[in-house]
Amino acid sequence: MGKALSLTVVAEGVETVEQMNFLKEHSCNEMQGFYFSKPIEPEQFADLLREHVPSPPSEKQYSPIVMNPANRPLH
Repeated sequence: MGKALSLTVVAEGVETVEQMNFLKEHSCNEMQGFYFSKPIEPEQFADLLREHVPSPPSEKQYSPIVMNPANRPLH
């Protein structure tokens, strides 16, 4: 329904590769959950951002959401 309304579709609570693949196959734009990262301390989050190396773009790519300690999405 979100796609029909031209909305960005976000899935929360992704915990397995099977869930991620299902969502990718159904055109989910963004995902978050334990599959991508367990909760971490703010200092670890800052290190993660500093060390991040972007993946090369693919033909069909999704965008996992990373939440900062204030619980706001960072893209």
